[in-house]
Amino acid sequence: MKELESSPSGSLRGGPRAARRAVGLLIKLGHATKACQLFLLNHQSIIRHDLDDVKNEEGANVLYVGNMSAVFVSGLKNAAIEFQRAFCSNHGSYSSFVVWCMNELQEFCKRCEPVIFKNVPLTTVTDCLIAIRKECTSLTAIGLDLSFRMMSNFHVQILEALSNEKEDIINQCSLSATPEKWKPLDLENDPPRLAGML
Repeated sequence: MKELESSPSGSLRGGPRAARRAVGLLIKLGHATKACQLFLLNHQSIIRHDLDDVKNEEGANVLYVGNMSAVFVSGLKNAAIEFQRAFCSNHGSYSSFVVWCMNELQEFCKRCEPVIFKNVPLTTVTDCLIAIRKECTSLTAIGLDLSFRMMSNFHVQILEALSNEKEDIINQCSLSATPEKWKPLDLENDPPRLAGML
């Protein structure tokens, strides 16, 4: 089982291939649940390690989120391929994999949230969400659609961003508009003027 544990100081590049033999042995010994748990923990470490390696340059939020999305989705694809290979005869573990994917997506969204929504214009928010959605859509090729869940994770933040943009537009319009000045007219005491307006 030590083969599946990821060391913080060591390299994770051996990753799933190095763990495949140990997973296979655990399954043969009747410990499919333990094998599944260790397999998913190993891939979790790999994905988070790879995400930590993505560099964030000042002002390049869309590029950063796009790179993060590509790394994250690539990690999920690799995990799915290895999972199908390792657990092809143990279909009971597939539900665990789906739940794991949802949890990983939620953690990914938490990681991206400050970059996408903190003090940036609505156009940047939109471009970031499009980049993530595009990568998530590519997962449908392996039978995993996380696009709806991704948008659901950001639902509250999207509504808040739209509300803030609406308030900004209203404030800008009220500052640029010139208030109309009305002068009251007393036409009751000025019949000739009233007749001229008719």
